[in-house]
Amino acid sequence: MDLWQQSGCFEPGNITDAEAAVDADDVFYSEAKRGRRPGGVRAIWLEGAAYRGRPTRVFAWLGVPAGAQPRSLPGMVLVHGGGGTAFATWVHRWVKRGYAAIAIDTCGNLPRGEVYTKWVRHEQAGPPGSGGFDQVGENLADQWPFHAVAATIKAHSVLRSLPEVDPTRIGLTGISWGGFVTCLTAATDDRFRFAAPVYACGFYDQRVALAANGIVPDRRWLDAWDPANHLKFVRIPTLWTTGSNDFFFPLALWTRSHQLVPAEKTLCVKVRSPHSHVHGWRIREIEAFADTHCRGGRELCPLETPTIAGGRLQMPWPETPVATICYTEDAEVRINSMWKIRRVRMDGKDCLD
Repeated sequence: MDLWQQSGCFEPGNITDAEAAVDADDVFYSEAKRGRRPGGVRAIWLEGAAYRGRPTRVFAWLGVPAGAQPRSLPGMVLVHGGGGTAFATWVHRWVKRGYAAIAIDTCGNLPRGEVYTKWVRHEQAGPPGSGGFDQVGENLADQWPFHAVAATIKAHSVLRSLPEVDPTRIGLTGISWGGFVTCLTAATDDRFRFAAPVYACGFYDQRVALAANGIVPDRRWLDAWDPANHLKFVRIPTLWTTGSNDFFFPLALWTRSHQLVPAEKTLCVKVRSPHSHVHGWRIREIEAFADTHCRGGRELCPLETPTIAGGRLQMPWPETPVATICYTEDAEVRINSMWKIRRVRMDGKDCLD
């Protein structure tokens, strides 16, 4: 916390125009396609944290609904995942919903070049990402996780400074590695109204996906950056979303992670949901959760923990006659567990075919 405070990221700093950086034919506005830029979205530079003693800057897309009155808008900070960058389409999706939104690049890149392989790095970039496992010998303030969180807090500070935005109604969401950043940021910046990490979790020393790629996180990295060591400090509401069979962040580790959060938390598991930016930003529950906390909207359906008695599933149920039950008959939840889906009618506490 002290390192991030010292970096100046809790202040908006100078915001400068970045249109010249994206004045090219190879700009990506969405995950994997070029095209015409969505309306109402502009390119800006934010001040980044110092890297090896020199200043850095962070590329971002910023969108604000037209004609907004002072302090009238809720806001969203959007953090991409591994191989991604700042996506204007993601910002535009929130602007259409009446939110001011900012999407940052956390790896020193521009949305130009070759998607997922060779983004164009700018001259004032910080450390490359994602993960920064090979940077563990550097000072903490020169490693990618520190810079990614600092950039996210800076984006929040910038959004709060806009005259149209209500600083008490700003949410945070990030996908995959962006979910990792969201976990750390939620534990550090309690000015956010809520946080919604997508796919992400802690316990990086137990992730099969890393081992499959020959990555064994150093104990120094785990001690400093593993969300499992930070989630106990989260004091804001969180929405945890993932896929039931996600390879990169297994459900068992995801469950252990959200259980560490002492604050209010809501869970959303999508059966066999693919792992991608587009699938991550299309999760409607995140939009509903944002409306709940930033617009006074209806709460997501609250459920109590079910019990199984006499081979029957029992639980108090909201006033709805039909529900969809998703379950596995495996003794342990695994990456390859088979999940089944049944629509059922509800009669009191009992599930009936």
